[in-house]
Amino acid sequence: MNKLVYIVPDVSKCKIGSDYTKSEWYQIPEENKKFITAIAKGSEVEFQSKDENGKKVLTFIKAIGTGESEPAAKTTISKPTSATGKTTSSGPVCEDCGAGLKDDSYKTCYKCSMVRKEKEAKSPEGLDRQRSIEVQAMIKSASDVVGTAVAGQVNFAEPTQATALAEFVVIVATKLLAEFDSLKKK
Repeated sequence: MNKLVYIVPDVSKCKIGSDYTKSEWYQIPEENKKFITAIAKGSEVEFQSKDENGKKVLTFIKAIGTGESEPAAKTTISKPTSATGKTTSSGPVCEDCGAGLKDDSYKTCYKCSMVRKEKEAKSPEGLDRQRSIEVQAMIKSASDVVGTAVAGQVNFAEPTQATALAEFVVIVATKLLAEFDSLKKK
């Protein structure tokens, strides 16, 4: 049993299936728009389609019974709501504001994501995380500098030379971090 489940406001696409989640999108060519606007949303339909460039295109549509509402052209289309009670478009929504999202890989919209990042950056955990990243970067830079400076001169098989090299990396990293902190305060 196929129903006309949803029609986008500009009547360029529609969803046909048993319900909103178990339906497929179909492109509506100009010549079929007048037929689909006469069919009530929720009506059982008989239809035919073809694949064009990877998209399903309606070639024929006809109502079998009467629908649950007025004709689609006059109907204010209400969108289904998500589990959080936020209105969804044809896909995922932002967890914070309910705006439509590009795809399922995102949980929040760009605006809400930026607000979250600002809050996290100013929180104690965010400041600790940022400091940890800075320290790791300075240690990496120090080890690169020391490694380049003493390349081929240290015998790592001898524990005293390896320990001395490690201590030198810590000294260089500490000085780099102190310089970085003084620049950051300016």
